[in-house]
Amino acid sequence: MILAERVVLVSILATVCFGHTVGGTRIHTPYSKLTRDLLDGHDKHVFPANSTEDLLEVAFSISLDQIDELDEVHQKISLTAHIEQNWYNPHLSWNPADYDGITDIRLPADKVWLPDTVLYHNVGEKSGLLTSDVNVVVSHDGYVTWVVPSMLRASCQVDVTYVPFDTQRCILHFASWSYSKDLLTFVNDTVLLDSYKDNGEWMLLNADTVPFFASWTHRKQEMQGVSLVLVLKRHSHFCVLFKVVPFILVAAVSLLVFLLPVDSGEKISLVITNLLTLVLFYVEISDYFPGKDFPYLGVFFFVFVCVVLSSCVLTVLVINTYHSQRPVPGYVHQLFFGCWGLQRYVWYVPRKCAPGIHHRGSSRRKQTSHSRVQVEGVDNKRDFSGNYSRSISEPLNPIDQDKVYQTVLGIQNDLYQAVHRIERMESHLGADRAEREDYEGFEPLSEWKIIAIIMDQIFFLISTAITCSACISFVVTLICKQDMDELHDVTMDM
Repeated sequence: MILAERVVLVSILATVCFGHTVGGTRIHTPYSKLTRDLLDGHDKHVFPANSTEDLLEVAFSISLDQIDELDEVHQKISLTAHIEQNWYNPHLSWNPADYDGITDIRLPADKVWLPDTVLYHNVGEKSGLLTSDVNVVVSHDGYVTWVVPSMLRASCQVDVTYVPFDTQRCILHFASWSYSKDLLTFVNDTVLLDSYKDNGEWMLLNADTVPFFASWTHRKQEMQGVSLVLVLKRHSHFCVLFKVVPFILVAAVSLLVFLLPVDSGEKISLVITNLLTLVLFYVEISDYFPGKDFPYLGVFFFVFVCVVLSSCVLTVLVINTYHSQRPVPGYVHQLFFGCWGLQRYVWYVPRKCAPGIHHRGSSRRKQTSHSRVQVEGVDNKRDFSGNYSRSISEPLNPIDQDKVYQTVLGIQNDLYQAVHRIERMESHLGADRAEREDYEGFEPLSEWKIIAIIMDQIFFLISTAITCSACISFVVTLICKQDMDELHDVTMDM
């Protein structure tokens, strides 16, 4: 009993002298005493002002950490940042000399008054009210500092007209939800980029803050806040290398279908394969754009799809023309083979027959008939039954013998020449025969086939011209847009 009484007596003396009890006791330190003194009787719902005429100024600054995502389809931006707010609360001040020189203290955020700062146009899961379980830092002069780590999601009007060379401007509005500008105002708003990390798709060109005023008709009051303005430029190299360039290459290969011979049997399969590839590209790219806007890149791709689709239809027309068996109408013949026909504007027009046979065969026939005349002329040179025919029994005088001898010599020379010409004719006929054997089975081209070949070349020139015009127009549009952006930047600087 005596020992128990001594323990109780020591506990009472320790509690009185040192401010704590044994077994779950309170420790009276300067921090605990200061916390009790500040929070005892403090109402966190009371606006920190000494009079109704006082205007509370909240210093607002945001430290941007990263742009997480800019969703073009749903028109929203997501980012990570630290928001710092500073204000004066006269009910949270003290004299450091009374508390062992303590100049600042950390207090739970749910124990003191906080400004109801809200992210307007919030699209996140929360209401947009900046709340956190982190402590506030209270200084001895009554200034409160509250730094809130936040993941912000807000609506952003995205203009995809010049994708992938576009520049976007997103504005995030911060203001009090219930205090009008006569009671609370934001001052000294700044943006800090010391801890900012670059985004893989977007480059941050500028970040600034401007005053923001929100008026509510039904409440007949106006709130004053801060707007965070972010200017973002898209990294275009990824989209160009992996979307634009493959699309252009597939479309360019589709134009070669007009240079492929009809007899190859691969024209339709080539153009249909490329058309399906472009349609898949087009559908995939369209998923990245909002439904209400149609960018120039989409127009550019749409032109390519239409050109390839037209190539498919025109290829069917060319194949049907090539295999047509009907007579060629007069107006069609005039259109392609007239004085100003389409054959004048292409680089290749095939002939109707095998090269060299018709013309050389006709020349051979002319040479043959001419030689036949010359051979037959040999018989006409001498009349063997005429003046020189004599009876064998008649004796020849020396003069007649000389004439007969000269006649025989002339006949011999004519025979030599005739044999030589016959040998030449035989060699020419052998060459013609060999050439005809080389072209044995050759089918002469009909006019329909020649027309189909000319149509292929005309369609190739037209499709190439349309494709090149679309590319040039797209590039010129981007150059003009870049010049307008530079002029706008110069105007803003002035």
